[in-house]
Amino acid sequence: MIRIVGARALILLCFSIPKLHSAETNQLTQLTTFVQDRIAIGFWVDPPADNQMEEHYKDIADANFTFVLSCFGATTPQAVQRELKLCEKFDLKAVVAMAGLSADKLPQSPNCWGYFGAD
Repeated sequence: MIRIVGARALILLCFSIPKLHSAETNQLTQLTTFVQDRIAIGFWVDPPADNQMEEHYKDIADANFTFVLSCFGATTPQAVQRELKLCEKFDLKAVVAMAGLSADKLPQSPNCWGYFGAD
């Protein structure tokens, strides 16, 4: 009788392990997987980070672009932060300039698709 109960418990455990492993793997994948929520329609040179920056980003959104490749206009940490706020306001995504920041100080934003680095 004890052998039958033990065998049933072992069988039940064998069927449970793949499900537990699968749940852990799915949870980890959800945390680390990039999800592209739109077709990337952008352009090469971003607008200047000047006093008309908000107007520029509104024009970009109105022209149905979906992301900004930022490596010429917003090149300081402050300008990059401003750019990301404007991207959020106008529902745009951005690949932003690293602006001389170390990896642990790069901006984090749902509107940031990545960082522009050059060699």
